[in-house]
Order: sequence, then C-alpha cells, then structure tokens
Amino acid sequence: MKFALIIICIKKKVKKIKKLLFKDYSTDIALRYLPVIDLIKQYELKDREILEIGSGDQGISPYLKEKITGLDVRFVEPENNLIKKIKYDGKNFPFINNKFDIALSVDSLEHIERDSRQKLINEIFRVTKEAFILVVPCGQAAYEHDKRINDYYVKMNKKRDKYLDDHVNNGLPEKDEIRQMIKKASDKYNKKIELIFSKKLLNMKIRYFFMKCHISGNYFLKILYYLFLLFLPIKNFFNFGRCYRQLFFIKILNN
Repeated sequence: MKFALIIICIKKKVKKIKKLLFKDYSTDIALRYLPVIDLIKQYELKDREILEIGSGDQGISPYLKEKITGLDVRFVEPENNLIKKIKYDGKNFPFINNKFDIALSVDSLEHIERDSRQKLINEIFRVTKEAFILVVPCGQAAYEHDKRINDYYVKMNKKRDKYLDDHVNNGLPEKDEIRQMIKKASDKYNKKIELIFSKKLLNMKIRYFFMKCHISGNYFLKILYYLFLLFLPIKNFFNFGRCYRQLFFIKILNN
C-alpha cells in the first residue's frame, strides 16, 4: 500500500516538473515544428496570414507565437489567443480562393485515407497564394518504423491508439507520390510553383529510442523523453541516415 502511494506521489511530481520545465512541449512534436519555424525565419515569412491544416488544439502556435487559423475535424480544448479554430467536414475547406498567404500541414497527411490525399492537397492550393510547407512521414522504412512503434504501444498499454493506427492503416506516402500530388494540385488551379527544397528530418533510430521512452510505463524513461528537449538546439544533427519525416517547401509564384 505504501509503495503504491509512493508511485502515485512520484507521478504527480513528474507531471509538475514537466509542466514547470517544458510547459506543454513534447520532444516529438517539437522536432516536427521547429524546422518549420527555422524555415519561416530564414525566408522571412512571419506576419502573414497562416492556415494550418490538421492543427489540433495548438498546432504550430506555441512555437510561432503568432495568431494562426487552425483547421481540423475536431477540437478538444477551448479557444486561445494564438489560434482561431475552424472545424470542417474533412473534405472541403470553408474558405474562399487565395484566402491565406501560407498553408502548412505537419504530420497530418498520414491521417488521411490514401484516396483522399489528393483532394486535401488540391484544397490547400486553392486557398493559398504564397507558400505551402508540408512535413510528413515518408517511405516504406518510416512505415515499418511506425508498425514497430504501434506494436510496442499495444504491448505496453494493452489498448490501441487511433493516431498510431492511422499511420499503419492508411500507409505513408512516398516522396515522389507527394511531388506528383503537388504538381496535380498546382496545375488544377493554374498556379506556377517552385519546389524550393525538400529536406529529411529526424533519424529513425533516434526517434525509435525516445518514442519507446515516451510510451513506456516507466516514469523515469518518460523523464528521459522530456530531457531530450534539452538537445533541441542541436536538432539539425539528428537529420542523418534514414530519416522519418520529409519537409517540403513550395513557393507559389504567380499570385
């Protein structure tokens, strides 16, 4: 009985320490968004009207520190002053053409069924007039990585996670497949584009290690997961070998 109370006390302390040191930040989420923040700074894309597709309740707003519009099929938390939440049906965006300067989608495309992804990219190009930033897990190796993470989650928690299941059930796009979808969408709306660059993000072995720490029921390993946040200043050194994500930066030239 005493041991159980000690464990409960430790869990509460860990949550308080995590909130104090890292707020709502998470290692995996930070490693999705911070490369986008670097890109926005490098290309001087701040002070624009930004739409994030699949933003969830916060999206990039904790990192950007600017007001954005977040589009998603559901939200859980109440409104905050950094994100205007727009709920939609998962098909048609409720915006006029060229409404936003910049659109971004971060780790969202894999949650869309494969047959519906082109439609999503089409809608993004319809409402965007300056640039599109896409971050997405890519390729067969990343898919096998997700299957291992998913299996480990089920083993440790005796239940399934919808978001992890989406990765496995929907499959991950290939890099060339994404390029083709982007071209089709830009052609559909007669938009001349330039792929400024595509960049690989986050070595899979590093991600597998810290995701296992996060999923594990061991609270000391969970602490280690959050301690990875201390290495964010050297995050670019994690982008070697076989990587989990791909970042695409596309400029729209004729709007």
